[in-house]
Amino acid sequence: MKKTRKTILISVATVLLISLLSLNTTYATAKNVVHEGSSGPGLAGGGGMRVKPGGGSAKPKPKAKPKPTTAQAYNTAKSKGTKTASHSNVAKSTKTKSLPYKSSKPYSSKDFYDGKKLKQRRYYDKNGKAQMDIDYTNHGNAKLHPKVPHRHNFNSKGVRGKDY
Repeated sequence: MKKTRKTILISVATVLLISLLSLNTTYATAKNVVHEGSSGPGLAGGGGMRVKPGGGSAKPKPKAKPKPTTAQAYNTAKSKGTKTASHSNVAKSTKTKSLPYKSSKPYSSKDFYDGKKLKQRRYYDKNGKAQMDIDYTNHGNAKLHPKVPHRHNFNSKGVRGKDY
């Protein structure tokens, strides 16, 4: 009976020892795990700053700039004198002698070519009506239009204004 009791005590002690060792190992393993978004080891994952793989603290990523609206992109192109996203070219012919006042596309621009030379660029507003011209000639009159290129705005009736 003494041998059986000793054997049982030894086996219980062995099981307890093994279970304690396995718990300690699990705790040590979990303690050394660094979770994404935490600043160091811990079971809860922590709420600290993120750690860069190379060490040190990571800087927050800058927010991406919002994409400009069609109207904003149009106004930028118009002020810089560049082509809009919706742009087309028109060549002088027997049928077309100038650019139309009304366009089918809002927030667009058209270039008018006389042969190979750019003569005029016209910008159309949100309703497809001409808003501004940029002329690349002096209209054959250097005294009236000494500045080349120059701009003309349209009024609400579709009449071109004075150059500037």
